Amino acid sequence: EASPVHEVGWGLWPSAYVWSREAGLQYVTTLRGNIGSALGINDNGDVVGWGPHGTDDELVYGWISRRGVASSSLGFTGGPNSVGMKIASNGLIVGRGLNEGVLWSANGAMLMLPGPDGTISTEVLDVNSRGEVVGNAMIRQPSGDWVQRAIRWRVY
Repeated sequence: EASPVHEVGWGLWPSAYVWSREAGLQYVTTLRGNIGSALGINDNGDVVGWGPHGTDDELVYGWISRRGVASSSLGFTGGPNSVGMKIASNGLIVGRGLNEGVLWSANGAMLMLPGPDGTISTEVLDVNSRGEVVGNAMIRQPSGDWVQRAIRWRVY
C-alpha cells in the first residue's frame, strides 16, 4: 500500500517517489515495494537510492530502478550498507559502500574510488557521462588532525 512513511525494522522509512508535470507524483519501485529514499535521477528516468531490502530489515541496500522496476541492489556483490547517490545519463552510478566512494558501471561492475595517502574515507557526490566524479576525502594529517579535501576522479 502506498503511504508516505513506513515502519520497517529499526526505523521509519519514506516512500520513494518522483514528480513530473505530465504524470504528477509517482511512487518508485524499490527493493521493498516503494519503501526507501530516492536520491538521484537521470535523463532516462532511471532512479537510484537506498532503503531496506525485501527480506532484511536491519541492513540498507543501494538500488537502481529502471523503467519502473527495481532491478538490482548496488553493493559489494549485492551486499548491504551501500547507497546509490547519483546516476548519469549513460548509466554510471556513484554512491558509497562502507566508508568508500564507489562507481558502478552501467553493467554493474564496481570500482572503488580511493583518496590520497592518509585517507580514511571517501564520499562521492556526483558523476557525469564523461566519467568525471566529484566528492571529498577525510584525511589524517601527520599532526593527527583530520581535514576534508575536495577530490575529482576521472574514471575514463
